[in-house]
Amino acid sequence: IDRFILRRLKEAGLEPSPEADRHTLIRRLSLDLTGLLPEPGEIHRFVGDKSAQAWENLVKRMLKSPHFGERWGRYWLDLARYADSDGYEKDGVRPFAWRYRDWVIDAFNRDLSFDRFTREQLAGDLLESSGIEQKVATGFHRNTLSSTEGGTDQEEFRIKAVVDRLNTTGSVWLGLTVGCAQCHTHKYDPITQREYYSLFAFFNSCDEKKITAPLPVDLASYKEQETAHRKILAGLEKPLREYETKRMGELLAAGQGRLATSGWKILTPSAAAASSGASMETLGDGSVLLGGKVPDKDTYTLEFEPGIEKVMALRL
Repeated sequence: IDRFILRRLKEAGLEPSPEADRHTLIRRLSLDLTGLLPEPGEIHRFVGDKSAQAWENLVKRMLKSPHFGERWGRYWLDLARYADSDGYEKDGVRPFAWRYRDWVIDAFNRDLSFDRFTREQLAGDLLESSGIEQKVATGFHRNTLSSTEGGTDQEEFRIKAVVDRLNTTGSVWLGLTVGCAQCHTHKYDPITQREYYSLFAFFNSCDEKKITAPLPVDLASYKEQETAHRKILAGLEKPLREYETKRMGELLAAGQGRLATSGWKILTPSAAAASSGASMETLGDGSVLLGGKVPDKDTYTLEFEPGIEKVMALRL
């Protein structure tokens, strides 16, 4: 860009302004990249660096600063309608909203590629390599208004959230005011109302569920305790399995003995009917023979007269 500008200036017979002194340069760069004034030590380091790569080295150091992501990530957070509170009625605090904010800052600091930056926010939980951070990235879809006001229709606000996700995705990634097509085919952009609601159906297919996203410190504590608990569990599982095997064998043996000596009575239906109208004939051995046109699915009704005072079980 500088070369194009210098060429035009030269053609016009103009000279560019003289280069700013190093104190001014580092101040401008620090405010541009980190939003903060440079540290005194960084100023002395840059001013005292007489090498030809002094400026390039300073830029690299500024880009590696954690404040770079804080400075430039905020522009994306504005587009993603991020806030620490609900933004409606009571404007209640969202205690874990910062997880998405920190994910964006970290994405800028580690120079996450834009295609990955896009996929993880739109569908990070569906990626094959999805982890906790990818699920946190989908907080982009959770930055919608929500209401805890009494008497609200939860389904109404759910639909409003879907509309907001669709409209925000359209404006951020497509650069289009797709929201106009919610009520009518867009008058200026090539978006029909049918296309709008086709995309609406895509966002409306998401399950509204809470996703567990423990912090690294929580995971470390969990894994530490998990190891101890698994050792205790291992000491309990073996005797439990041995007891279950022994006791189950005893119960099965006892049950089979009682079953062999129990008095099962074969019942003969006093009446039988099929909802399809198929014929049902009771044979001499008590079985029922279907006749006529028998469909694949049917309902059979059988009536019995047990002839005993107490029925303990029915075996089919």
